[in-house]
Amino acid sequence: SDIAAKLDDARSGGAIRFDAEILTAKGKPLHIDVLITPILDAQGRPERLVAIARDITELKQAERHAREAESLFRGLFDHATDSLTVHQALPDGTFRIETWNPYAAALMGLSAEAVRGCQVEDVLPPDPAACIRADLEQVARERQVLRREGVQIQEDGSERIWEIIHVPLLDDSGERVVRIFGSGRDIT
Repeated sequence: SDIAAKLDDARSGGAIRFDAEILTAKGKPLHIDVLITPILDAQGRPERLVAIARDITELKQAERHAREAESLFRGLFDHATDSLTVHQALPDGTFRIETWNPYAAALMGLSAEAVRGCQVEDVLPPDPAACIRADLEQVARERQVLRREGVQIQEDGSERIWEIIHVPLLDDSGERVVRIFGSGRDIT
């Protein structure tokens, strides 16, 4: 087995660390983190092995849940027919585009890679950029969801009405906005 091979490695004189899934006496799966260290005799040969095992089942479950949540978010983000953007809210008060979804990329004619790290003023015309900038500043200051409608004048003079939503994402302390999730939906 894999564990027997790890024990053989430790008997050769090296410390070994690995994760394993085992079954408890009741047949329940248990994830463990194992560290095996040899105790050497006077000639430097392994005489005994010391093993420390730590239950990491909850950690593995949390990692799995995080992967599933990321997969769900990524699927929704990539296939939404709304324009979705994630802005980084930096400590100096600036906002940088972290990413936007394929719908936003098609709408704006710029890939997510092309806008990564840009400010809204770098990618939008002046008037909509100023509105978005004001929204981001308000959301960062008030730490609350902002929902509004905006009008976009098309090249042919027609108007498009957009529902704009900006959602603050807080740091671990819950004190500072570190990202702002934005969505735009054409409700014309």
